[in-house]
Amino acid sequence: MKALSNPETPFTFNITGPNSVLLVDDDDDAILLIQLLLKRAQVSAPVHITTDGEQAVAYFQSRLANPAELLPSIVFLDLRLPRQSGFEVLKWIRAQPGLKDVPVLIMSSSNRLTDMETAKALGADFYCEKYPALEDLIALFAGKTFFPPIPTLDFG
Repeated sequence: MKALSNPETPFTFNITGPNSVLLVDDDDDAILLIQLLLKRAQVSAPVHITTDGEQAVAYFQSRLANPAELLPSIVFLDLRLPRQSGFEVLKWIRAQPGLKDVPVLIMSSSNRLTDMETAKALGADFYCEKYPALEDLIALFAGKTFFPPIPTLDFG
C-alpha cells in the first residue's frame, strides 16, 4: 500500500463502543473487499455504505439533525464518486462544525500528487491508494501507531 501521512504524528485510530464505519464508494468490488478487510481486522463496528457523494452528505445530515444517532468513527472515502466527488464530500464534511473531528481516510486509485495535495488541503487525515493492506488496517483499528511506508505529505 502506498500511503501518505506525517511520520512524526502518525495516524492512529481505535474503534470502541457502539461506533461505526462509513464506507463511501461506488465500486461493488471495492466495497466487498473493504468489508472483508475490516472483518479480517476484527472490526466489529457496523459498516454503513453510501455509493455516491450525495448519499454521503445526506447520511451526515440525518445524523447531525438527530443527536441520538452516532456519527461514524471513521470515514473511508473514494475520490471518484457519482453525483458529488469525494473532494466535494470532504469539503462539505470539514465545513460542518459537528464533523470537523471525524477522521477521513481517502482511498483512491489515483496516485497523482495533485489529488493527494488537494485531499490534504481539504482536510483529509490520511490518503492511501486502493487498497489498504490487511496488516495496515489491523494496526489502524487496534489503535497502534501507524507509520505508512511513504511518509511524503504532512496531513497533521
